[in-house]
Amino acid sequence: MGNHVDTRASRQSHLYKVLRGHNNLIFPNRRQEVEWFADRLRALCEQDGVPNEFWPHHGSLSKELREDAERALKAGDHPASAVCTTTLELGIDIGNIRTVAQIGSPPSVASLRQRLGRSGRRPGEPAMLRAYCRERPLTDQSNLSDQLREGLVQTVAMIRLLVAGWFEPPRSQGIHASTLVQQCLSSIAQLGGASAAQLWTNLVASGSFASISKADLMSLLKSMGEK
Repeated sequence: MGNHVDTRASRQSHLYKVLRGHNNLIFPNRRQEVEWFADRLRALCEQDGVPNEFWPHHGSLSKELREDAERALKAGDHPASAVCTTTLELGIDIGNIRTVAQIGSPPSVASLRQRLGRSGRRPGEPAMLRAYCRERPLTDQSNLSDQLREGLVQTVAMIRLLVAGWFEPPRSQGIHASTLVQQCLSSIAQLGGASAAQLWTNLVASGSFASISKADLMSLLKSMGEK
């Protein structure tokens, strides 16, 4: 555990050193790590007596906190970096991004392509990617995955595929259940409550989740209710 914390702390120090002073996106993949890195990077700003430049952004944060990060990125008057999940892969206008930092292997080559596409949008500016690999120090008890440096191999392979122009084809018939859960919760929050029929009409019958059957939706809503 101690070695893992030390490794993560070294990533935090390097991120602070190379990203401070510019607008960037940092993708740790997990929400818990979004908050960990945002908090530690903010603490380094405080330690140096400079304004905070690092903001968390993920789907479980309140709308106000997410908008704070988006405003900081778009303002353009002070450097700002967002530590985020897929929430900032695409869609939201966040202004010019200098560097994308990926911590650990991305979910897919297509996802990495979307993330890298956020940087280098000004004429003459290259898209910049910094990849940080998670690897534990090797010991006599290290498992095979650690000995093979599996995370490093996967990250290098995905970057090579990205450079070669290959990425996974879109899953046009995919179920996308996790996204449907988020959309159901968002609809319920927006409307102050929603029936199964309303959710079916607004989310599935509209074509957004065409692969979902009524039985699928009822099963998903029942599972959500139980939890």
